[in-house]
Amino acid sequence: QQREGGRLMPRSFAAGILPDALAKAGAKVKPPLESQIQAGIVRALKQMGWTVWQMQLGSQGNGAVYCTKGIPDLYVFKAGRGALWLEVKRPQLGRVSEAQQERHAELAAAGIPVHVVRSLDEVLEVLPP
Repeated sequence: QQREGGRLMPRSFAAGILPDALAKAGAKVKPPLESQIQAGIVRALKQMGWTVWQMQLGSQGNGAVYCTKGIPDLYVFKAGRGALWLEVKRPQLGRVSEAQQERHAELAAAGIPVHVVRSLDEVLEVLPP
């Protein structure tokens, strides 16, 4: 179990993964928020030694923060392993916007990997070896 927002949560929830058993049992479980999924991904990657830059966190002085529309959520890199962009979305609900599709196409054209992920498991599948 991990702490998330001051309360103890099962590891699967903290990493942004819906428990299969609950879903199969027909339980009405809301998918975690994108911010919860992203927090779990960031925490796990940092524990694994990856550097993670989060693009839109807000400012320390509560001022406006500007960035290119559609830029992916996370830039992840590790010496000897390479780098990639991650666009985090909610399971079942999250959709890639038109601006995000444009940024992803620009990155792909430049040979820079970008992946849409909905869980920590999906992140682990796309990390460079």
